[in-house]
Amino acid sequence: MRWCNSFGRSLRFALLVALAYPVYRAAIGAAFGVPLAFASYAALAAALYLFGIARHPARGLAAAFATLACCFGLLIIGATAREIALAAAVFVGVFRSGLLYGGAGFQGFGRRFGVEAGLLGSGLALACLLTPAGAAPAGFAFWGFFLAQSGFFLLGGSAARMRRAAEKPPAPDPFAESCRRARELLDRHAHGLS
Repeated sequence: MRWCNSFGRSLRFALLVALAYPVYRAAIGAAFGVPLAFASYAALAAALYLFGIARHPARGLAAAFATLACCFGLLIIGATAREIALAAAVFVGVFRSGLLYGGAGFQGFGRRFGVEAGLLGSGLALACLLTPAGAAPAGFAFWGFFLAQSGFFLLGGSAARMRRAAEKPPAPDPFAESCRRARELLDRHAHGLS
């Protein structure tokens, strides 16, 4: 877990996503078309990124699943590949600052919103600059977008605070903790009757 939660790791993720796209496009694009390959790859890359930066596995999985489900829903209602890719980008920002890192180094809604708007805007702008309309190497678009997202771990002097927050063990899940305690009580009670 947390294999993408630092500046350096995020840079490596950006490179891997860019390098893997041509292979994915060749495999999926041949069967379903290049637009569907682009849209599905954008959703998968966003979901993997969210899962990779999560401090808590359950939250990371929830963010990844929600991203994939929403992008799939957009595909069903007939959204274009660009619209799905844009939605995946927005989900990265919403889930990253809202669910995964809400409050960790970015105090207040206004600051989090500003950081995410800047990162997403710069990432999308860089993706568009690196891949002119009609150009085949869309892997550069993925590289540019996730390259800009790496800045999340450097902004505002919060890198050290986020690193400390990420290194802290996640708070135990209240439901799981209650179940554990109930099992202990039942075990003690069962041993007391024997």
